Amino acid sequence: MASMKQSSILQGVAQKGSVLQVVSTTKTDTFSASVGAGAISGTVTGLTAVITPSSSSNKVLVRFAISLDCSTAGVFVILEKGGSPLGVGDASGSRKQATSAGSTSTTGTFAGEFEDSPATTSELTYSFKLAHTSVNTQTVLVNRSIADGNAYTAGRFVSTITLMEVAG
Repeated sequence: MASMKQSSILQGVAQKGSVLQVVSTTKTDTFSASVGAGAISGTVTGLTAVITPSSSSNKVLVRFAISLDCSTAGVFVILEKGGSPLGVGDASGSRKQATSAGSTSTTGTFAGEFEDSPATTSELTYSFKLAHTSVNTQTVLVNRSIADGNAYTAGRFVSTITLMEVAG
């Protein structure tokens, strides 16, 4: 289950670099996606956050930590804003454009941070999609391990996304 918190400290005129509001979503339930070779999963359910900047000159700092497992050698995390990739590497041939990546020989936490300059006062939705490095279809898991037996050797984990509006 995901929970979302929002706080606001808008009081008068904020100094440049001041944090104006914080939105955080914590996902404690699990997510799984069967992802084909070279494909990208659907949006990770319950791990989205929504913020509305108070000024178009402000920035949004995105921080995340996602607990992942996959039976393949590697997993890619793709940050999105409004359904479009954000904070990914440059395109180069057939290489996957991603925000974060790593090996998952065991459940691991993938963490990152990205500063967005949205130039809007419209509502913004940040979310994640996943991919893997295998040439075969694989299951990518959030907040649980591949070996999910009911024993002390298996675990359940937590993932978070935090958005901070920063005065520009």
